[in-house]
Amino acid sequence: MKLLFALLIAFLSSTAVAQPYLDGYIIKPNGDTLKGLIRYPDYNRWQKCPTSIKFKSDRKARALNFTAGAIREFHVNDHETYITFAGLVSADGNSYPITGFKLDTSKKQDTIFLKQIAKGKHLTLYYHNDRYKTRYFISENNGTPVELEFHLYFENPNKLVQRPMYHGWLMSLANKYEPENVALIKKIPEIQFAETDFEDFVNEINNAN
Repeated sequence: MKLLFALLIAFLSSTAVAQPYLDGYIIKPNGDTLKGLIRYPDYNRWQKCPTSIKFKSDRKARALNFTAGAIREFHVNDHETYITFAGLVSADGNSYPITGFKLDTSKKQDTIFLKQIAKGKHLTLYYHNDRYKTRYFISENNGTPVELEFHLYFENPNKLVQRPMYHGWLMSLANKYEPENVALIKKIPEIQFAETDFEDFVNEINNAN
């Protein structure tokens, strides 16, 4: 029994060490690609977008740490893609608990990883979250991503206000790529600040003839 217990502990320990590293690759700022293994702490998804990743050229190699500013993008298991974004992002919070009592549209300079959600011939949807805020971005034709601005604040202790400022930009995108799609244009004011809503919008534009 003691031997069986010891073997079980050894197996679980080795599995715990081996499991977090999945096949992947990184792309450096100069375009060079490095294939290897990327540490993935959760087999479902990162609970928060990573601020850095650990990369190994093989299982025996020493792990190297890469921040968003050090690489252009990384891919895990050929199905999960993160790119580096350097620019202005909204500075207010929209994660529970909401503490603001006035509209805050201030921005801050940051360098972060964005997760690619949907990609097509015109638009690409990205996602980012941290302890304070969930953000979504859309880029046109592989250009610089633009944040879909959304603000939450209390007008008074009993009234929470939503400001979906992204509706205006979605309208301009629809008019640019699908000006005759009346149903889509009418639907835009109802689009919620949610991944499924944004993904549906992006896919509808990308899949249009």
